[in-house]
Amino acid sequence: MEPFIELTEKWRQFGQGDLTLKPYDLAIPVVDRELLERLYQTYPRLDRAEILRDLLSAALRDMEQSLPYEKGSRVIATDEWGDEIYEDSGLTPRFLSLSKEFQSKLKHDLTQQNTSKGENTAAK
Repeated sequence: MEPFIELTEKWRQFGQGDLTLKPYDLAIPVVDRELLERLYQTYPRLDRAEILRDLLSAALRDMEQSLPYEKGSRVIATDEWGDEIYEDSGLTPRFLSLSKEFQSKLKHDLTQQNTSKGENTAAK
């Protein structure tokens, strides 16, 4: 039963959520294209778009987690030992703020698209 556990874990991590309304089209370095081709041949039963989505999602999550903490000048809390915790003055707060804004915009756009689909279906 272990393969099913692994499969459902993969689906739980990467198979949920909304997709953007429009696809991204980009050129990549030749060396990366060669690596992708090797991955496609290694996993021929996986869709190429699925491989790219999984790789991009994993890379973005890793990048987000690796944003460095930069100690700010303002104390925002104290821990259980009484030590001061300083605000993060690095990229993380701005990145998280932009993430929330963009997620809100994407949800709005998806709602608009779904509403339009419903109107088009009802008109038929």
